[in-house]
Amino acid sequence: MHIQYKKIVALLPLIFSLIQIDCVEAAPVTYGSKAAFDSAISALGLKVGGTNFDSFSNGQVINSGDQLFSGLSISSQLADRVDASGAPVPTLMEVSNAYTTTSNPNFLGTTDAHIFMDGDNLTLFSDKPREALGMYIISADALQDGDIFFQHNLIDYYVNLSINQTLNDGSNVYFIGIIDTAEFLYQRVMTASNGAFLYNVDDIVLGTIPEPSSISIVLLGLGILFFAFNRRITTSEIPFENERKISQVYFK
Repeated sequence: MHIQYKKIVALLPLIFSLIQIDCVEAAPVTYGSKAAFDSAISALGLKVGGTNFDSFSNGQVINSGDQLFSGLSISSQLADRVDASGAPVPTLMEVSNAYTTTSNPNFLGTTDAHIFMDGDNLTLFSDKPREALGMYIISADALQDGDIFFQHNLIDYYVNLSINQTLNDGSNVYFIGIIDTAEFLYQRVMTASNGAFLYNVDDIVLGTIPEPSSISIVLLGLGILFFAFNRRITTSEIPFENERKISQVYFK
């Protein structure tokens, strides 16, 4: 019996090492290339959903807390706007088709000339743990690394920004994406407050891994091993006991 349990104990370092590997692999990775992001989520077997805002009406206001699609809502912290006299201008998120975008006609902007500006921050909330989030950023300005980045649990995750494509009107299309197999319930999209740039958002995607995590698989495997060893111990002890009794009868 003790030998069988020793075998289980001997497996524990391997199990713990697998768990540590899972934790290492869970480090968030950011993407500035849509192609690289798509390749990564495909390799992970992610189930992907999203919105291109074409199901919304042109001019539809998006309030903080509104759903963009099933499972994802958004809130905003928009930089202060003022008019020519210096009076504050109330600004809200708004779906618009005023400019060319990656998936015409609609995109997400604001009621201030249909655009976001540096200092505008967005928070996207999921109804359940997710592993991936990505979106296009469209801007007529040349964006630099650090202009737009992710933030989660007060940790900044910067993206190597690069132009993914150029639209007919000359606007540059950037992509920002993040994959975190440790899962998240929200991600903040932050912008540098002194970047002096304008932008729109389109084609938001959200990804979920349907398979159980490797930790769950390891724990399940441990349970199966324990059950198998325990059953082997129980069945192997019965013949041994019978054999001992027979021996006692014949050799008295």
